[in-house]
Amino acid sequence: MADVSGQTAGAPGAGTALVVGGSSGIGAACVESLRAAGWPTAVFDLKPDPGEDAIAIDVRDREAVFAAVAELVEAKGPLGTVVYAAGTARVTPILAVEPKEWELVLGVNLTGAFHALQQLVSHKAATIFGIALLASGFASSSVGTMAGQVVMQGFIHRQIPLFLRRAITLAPALFVLAIGVNPTDALVGSQVVLSFGIPFALVPLLIIASKRDIMGAMVNPRWLSVVAGAIASLIIALNVFLLYEFVAG
Repeated sequence: MADVSGQTAGAPGAGTALVVGGSSGIGAACVESLRAAGWPTAVFDLKPDPGEDAIAIDVRDREAVFAAVAELVEAKGPLGTVVYAAGTARVTPILAVEPKEWELVLGVNLTGAFHALQQLVSHKAATIFGIALLASGFASSSVGTMAGQVVMQGFIHRQIPLFLRRAITLAPALFVLAIGVNPTDALVGSQVVLSFGIPFALVPLLIIASKRDIMGAMVNPRWLSVVAGAIASLIIALNVFLLYEFVAG
C-alpha cells in the first residue's frame, strides 16, 4: 500500500483510495476494509464485476493507466492511498513456460505496478527513500558497534569511548557519500574490505566454540568443529579469490 497524501494509510484522510486489481481476491478484501474504515474507494481491474463501480483497464498499457488515473483524479479529486493488488501466476514447470506467459506475469505483477506508481507517487519519493535507506544504514552500523562493544568488554576487557566508537563506524560511509563515489563501486569495495575481517571473526569463533573450559556443556562436538572448519576454510578461500579478482581486475 502506498500513501501518496501524507495521511496514515490505515485511517481515512484526504483523497480517494485506489485499489488496482480490486474486483477479486486480496484486492476485493482491501476494498471492503477501506470502505469499512470510511475511505471513498475506486477500483481498477481488467474484468470488473458486473454492476461494480470500477474502471476496466489493462495495467500493462502505460497510456491507459495514465489516462485512467487522470480521469479518476478529475472526477473524484486527489488520491490519498493506492493499493496495488493486481497479479497473475502460472503454475507451470519452468521449462514449459511459454515466452508469452512469462511476459504476461511480468507485465501484470511488475510493469503494471511501475506504471501505476509512476503516475501517482511524488517526485520526492526517491529523496525520501534515500533518507530512509541512510537511516537504516545508521541503525545497522549502530547495532554492529554495540555488538563489538559487548565482545571487546567481555573477551579482551578493553573499552573505547562511545563517541569514538560511533565515529569510527559511521565516518567511512559518510565520507563515501560526501565525495560522490559510484554506489556500485562503493558496494563492491565495501564487500572487499569486509572480506578482510571474516577470518578474524570465524577462526576465533570456531576455536572458542570447541573449548570445553569456555563453553562447558555447550561445546561443539569434534565432528561439528571439523565440518565448521571446512566450511570456514572454503569461505576464507573464496574471499581470498575475491581480493585477488578485485586487485587484479
